[in-house]
Amino acid sequence: MLNAMPDFMAFIDINLRYRAINTAFCKFTSKEEQEIIGKTDFNIFPDNIAKENKEETQNVIDSGKPAVKKMEDASPEGRIRWQMIKTPFADTDGKIEGVLWRGRDITKIDELENNFLQFQKMESMGPLAAGIAHELNTPMGIILGYAQLLKEDVSEDGPVYEGLDVIERQCNIGRKIIADLLRFSRQTESTFSELNINSCIEEVLLMVEHIFNTDRITIRKDFGSALPSFRGDNTKLNQALLNLLNNARDAIGTDGITTISTRYNKDHQELIISVKDNGPGIPPEIMDRIFDPFFTTKSVGKGTGLGLPVTFSIVRELEGKIEVQSPPWHVEDNNSCEAKGTVFIIRLPVS
Repeated sequence: MLNAMPDFMAFIDINLRYRAINTAFCKFTSKEEQEIIGKTDFNIFPDNIAKENKEETQNVIDSGKPAVKKMEDASPEGRIRWQMIKTPFADTDGKIEGVLWRGRDITKIDELENNFLQFQKMESMGPLAAGIAHELNTPMGIILGYAQLLKEDVSEDGPVYEGLDVIERQCNIGRKIIADLLRFSRQTESTFSELNINSCIEEVLLMVEHIFNTDRITIRKDFGSALPSFRGDNTKLNQALLNLLNNARDAIGTDGITTISTRYNKDHQELIISVKDNGPGIPPEIMDRIFDPFFTTKSVGKGTGLGLPVTFSIVRELEGKIEVQSPPWHVEDNNSCEAKGTVFIIRLPVS
């Protein structure tokens, strides 16, 4: 029964030696049973991990209280998150005989919880963003209209014309922000049609190719062949892809590589699009905020913090999912670990 459990189990005696384990524990340590039984942590794990494990186990034995913690581990499939529980094991007289160590893979549970929290945040921000956008749209349009009318009445080579030109340009920037807010809150009409994802990406690359070349950023394409079509709004999908590419460009700055790839996962009937850059990556302390509206690490005038929230909203409208890895640990069939960079992965259903 213990060997059939997906959770790993191990019994450690009061001398801190392993006395019983299950198959999952052997898989966790990448060792055979005979290499573990009768041994201590220092025979099984690297010294820094062994020292930490020993201290934790000894504290459980001394205090008689369980210890719970979470940790991450690297594997060919990506990062695995574990929940570890060490419980004191006592005999019938209450004397502690050792510690029972149990570990559970909670990677999928954590992902579901994070996606649910992100979805809740986006849902609560949607109506607020729509209200702000509608309130700003009318005065912005009036200011723009009057600026354009006044430009017709003044000389083009005078300072007044230059000032009105600045007003017009800034109003157009404001209207773009309003349009992003409306896209984020899904208040714009969608026109769905059958789309080819590789063709959609090629359209977007034509728009950004020149500016990427100017910054000496190479765009690598790794497109899957014979991919199925899917139903979506071409304009909105292009906007989402453009946002991710611009995000990659901003992260790199100059002299770098952006890789955009497509795959089809037949088992899950979904198209997988990934946009990867070799920039400095996203700091762990802000990872859970990157999809928040108006959150940005860019300098003033370089971004409004709406690009990723708009992308999130568009992908959600297409009934898809978007996730981010920094550094990129695993992109579909590419079992490689990179020291830096970021990858955004979009999964779109085709059924």
